[in-house]
Amino acid sequence: MIIADRIKKTRRALKRFNAQALIVSNPSNIFYLSGFRGDDSVLLVTPDENYIITDFRFEQEVAKNSPGSEIITGQGNIYQKIAKLTKRLSIKHIGFESAHIKVRQAEILGSLIAGKLIPVVDIIENLRIIKYPDEIAAIRTSACIAKKVLKRIIKEIKNGKTEKEIAAQIDFLLRKEGADKNSFDTIVASGENSSMPHARPQKRKIRTGDAVVLDFGATCDGYSSDLTRTFFVGKISKHLSLLYNTVSIAQKKAISRVSPGVKISEIDKAARSYITEKGFGDYFGHATGHSIGIDVHELPGINSKNYATLKEGMVFTIEPGIYIPGFGGVRIEDMVLVNKKGCEVLTR
Repeated sequence: MIIADRIKKTRRALKRFNAQALIVSNPSNIFYLSGFRGDDSVLLVTPDENYIITDFRFEQEVAKNSPGSEIITGQGNIYQKIAKLTKRLSIKHIGFESAHIKVRQAEILGSLIAGKLIPVVDIIENLRIIKYPDEIAAIRTSACIAKKVLKRIIKEIKNGKTEKEIAAQIDFLLRKEGADKNSFDTIVASGENSSMPHARPQKRKIRTGDAVVLDFGATCDGYSSDLTRTFFVGKISKHLSLLYNTVSIAQKKAISRVSPGVKISEIDKAARSYITEKGFGDYFGHATGHSIGIDVHELPGINSKNYATLKEGMVFTIEPGIYIPGFGGVRIEDMVLVNKKGCEVLTR
């Protein structure tokens, strides 16, 4: 029933583009509309049916996970299969996800089909903004896995351990706790490396007085989690302590603003204005957060230029940070679910 509702909404959205059908090529969107997670495949949504165009490798998987979709395999490459199918169905106006197909691919497809290709943007991404109950349940599971790993990894953060060793242990524990995979490459950044928001784990050994930033997440049942914590080894400087307290308060202020009807820009403002007030505005260069679900980064972004309002069922991160080159940095990140009363923090 949930898949059918998503397909219905997709068909309704297609009418704005005067398209009879939609070629879905983004794997995350294919999964959202069918439950199929294979690659080298596309989903064709027509007024009456859904067709997964793939090859023999995925026939059993499609049959098991996507009973509401018809399987198209056979000879020829994927473009030829699309052209043959749309011709058989007499579809003349065909939408395609222009953000998820290369120019050359669109050219090849356009030369084969009998109809007209119509570029569409973010039809399904916009549907994915409000999470269904089954999605929220899967996100909770992924967040729970990440929290369990966090509790277990704390004891490993000590003098002499390398960033790479801790990252490897996190990756192992994520799988051990039930993750299908990491939701992104694990970040472990210590000392001066912690000033880089997306630092790659190095052979650098952790030393007394270091800030250590851990950023990781689990993917389970197709849905992702994401959390960041900053830890300290031994006695730290007053300056590092000031950075941490500033970020911590800024995050609390942002979380306290989360409620249906609040402008997204206000969430960013709550964190950013406090960090700026404390004199560190120039060292907070990224958005305050991002939506999360099937993908780690989804619509909408949680930034100062987004004036859309929050709605019940949105899930996103709040992750202010301060990064001082050559010295170090602090980031604290949690996932929140917008509910009727305000929000629920999923990663605490």
